[in-house]
Formats: sequence, structure tokens, C-alpha cells
Amino acid sequence: MAKQAGDTKTLELDCIPKKRGRPVTGKAKSAAQRKREQVARDKFALTQSIGSEGQASLKSLIELLKGVESESAATKLTAARAWKEIGSRFDLDALL
Repeated sequence: MAKQAGDTKTLELDCIPKKRGRPVTGKAKSAAQRKREQVARDKFALTQSIGSEGQASLKSLIELLKGVESESAATKLTAARAWKEIGSRFDLDALL
């Protein structure tokens, strides 16, 4: 956009280079910080899914299945409920 011939107050913007990319916010996180937060979210979701397998995410249910090899009866029961919920979601009884 050119300025008018009589305009003496407007600066020429051609000398200022345009910045490329996303603007800096100052809130950037490292990969380790993002991963730490993801692990914390996953751990919280796992603890919330115990006892409420019907509302748990599939990822949480699979994590609960890891307790099958545990010695604890409560952990085995939780894993059994998780397996039952996965079976009902994907209609695994129809495959047998």
C-alpha cells in the first residue's frame, strides 16, 4: 500500500521485516513438562475409573487389566470388571 504524495508523517513499513510463524506467548513447555502432565492426567483417570468402569476410557480399562497378574484380590476384581466392560462395549460375547 503506497502512501500519498503529500503525506510526511506516515513511516515506510518496507524496512521492517515481517515475523514468520506463531507469536511468542512466553508459556512454552518442554517435552518433559508436557509428558509429565500427560502421565499425571493418565494416572488420575486411572484412579477415577476404579469402581466406575462404565464411564472409563478404553485406555484406562486396558491399564486396569494389567492388574490380572497381581496377588491382590481387589486388583484382580477390578481387572475382571474392566474386562467385562470391554466385552460389553465391543460385544465380544457375540464372537464366541
